[in-house]
Amino acid sequence: MDDEKFLIKLNQKLNDQSRNDRLENVFELNMKLLNNELKNLIENDLNREKLLEFVDCNKPLDFGQIFDPEEFIEQRFQYFGSGSFGNAILMYRGRRYTEKMIKAIKCLPEKLATNIYSSAMSYSDVCKEVVCLKILSQLSSGVTIVENQSINESDHEFGDSNLSTRRRLTNDSNESSNDSNDNDVEPEPIVESRRPRKRYRFKTGCFPIVSKIYLCHNEAKSLINFESLIPSLDESRLPQNNILETIIIVMEHCGLQLRELMDQQMIQPFALISIFKQIVIGLAIAESIYNFEHRDLHIDNIICKEVETRWIKFVFKSKKYKILSLGFEAKIIDFGYSRINDGDKIYYKNLDALDYDSDMDDPYNAMAKLFNRQNGGGGGGQWSDYSNRTNFIWIKYLVKKLLEYMDICYKDNHRKTTATTTTTISIATIRQELPITKKYFQSIQTKIIMGNCEDIFQLFNQLIQNDFNHLVPFRCY
Repeated sequence: MDDEKFLIKLNQKLNDQSRNDRLENVFELNMKLLNNELKNLIENDLNREKLLEFVDCNKPLDFGQIFDPEEFIEQRFQYFGSGSFGNAILMYRGRRYTEKMIKAIKCLPEKLATNIYSSAMSYSDVCKEVVCLKILSQLSSGVTIVENQSINESDHEFGDSNLSTRRRLTNDSNESSNDSNDNDVEPEPIVESRRPRKRYRFKTGCFPIVSKIYLCHNEAKSLINFESLIPSLDESRLPQNNILETIIIVMEHCGLQLRELMDQQMIQPFALISIFKQIVIGLAIAESIYNFEHRDLHIDNIICKEVETRWIKFVFKSKKYKILSLGFEAKIIDFGYSRINDGDKIYYKNLDALDYDSDMDDPYNAMAKLFNRQNGGGGGGQWSDYSNRTNFIWIKYLVKKLLEYMDICYKDNHRKTTATTTTTISIATIRQELPITKKYFQSIQTKIIMGNCEDIFQLFNQLIQNDFNHLVPFRCY
């Protein structure tokens, strides 16, 4: 190659290098602008400020401040699963003892959350999840409520309207609230009762116990983080970004999903009756105090924890109940769609954007009929309103799914075992208990279809009657 060709070649390489350098500088500049814009969105998100009121730190912490490096190394962490709830990590001490479960959820500003579908959640949804967890977690140690005697007593024993003022949504909720405005008659003043106010005690372990909640940043930048534990095959995960913040929820390990226990035949059929009753009374307790509605109680949101105690105990309006555990304690998780009262504040998610279809057996459609005029034909409320129907709608759906899964999972020729199985259910036990359990749930389904129940409280009253209390009975003590 002569000198002239060499110089031409050299100049071309220099020009290409200069062009690449300019492109890299433009890219770095754009990324810097993007990060600054993202940082502004995060810092100006009003729901982020609300979230900081409920976490155990007054400002975001570095990931390394939450988990001490030496403790992080000494403890054993294991990836558990991912979903709309974020990523779940198990924290072990020793070889087998599971100490805690950690939920790590990436937080997004509202403007980004509406356009990005991943395991990340908006600050508003994360705030609601945190509020639900903190409030419902208190029920494990017990809550005392002073009854407001100025409010009418409920029509049934376990009332849903005698503990706090609430608007009730039923199928007749499309009646206009303006009817009272058509009359010039002033409403009668509420007269406070002179009777001493009653104090009621409530207690249930149906909701996860929360230890600590932190908001952290710089997880990806930290020397220790959870990213190495999470499978890279999860395409829904966001790429690492030092600007995004993460909510860290340290809570009890609640066990395995009910669907998995049934699929692996790790739970006897009679135990399903115990779990069902635990869920009913747990929801009834939470709804009676906090107007709590789960609004997404499918079978995967029921977790079952293996226990050695013979009885699962509850306190409902100061009356003590216990039910045979048959080896499991039920836990309700995932409050992404839930609605709850925290004093005068209401936390909820607007579900108008859900894609409803024409299947009226679908619980989302049933809720739409209550709340959304356009999708249900008859609903006239808002998603912020309390309805005494939604928990019952999901219990009705749960009974249907339990019957379906019993037929699918409990097959003698599809017996499954896993290395993690600690409970072995014999085929003889399944053959003996399965027909009785199916008949029990079919009877409940028939009772529900006949319309003898309208809410979770009436259902509980039915369950403690002799017709439904002969198998795995509730007992007062």
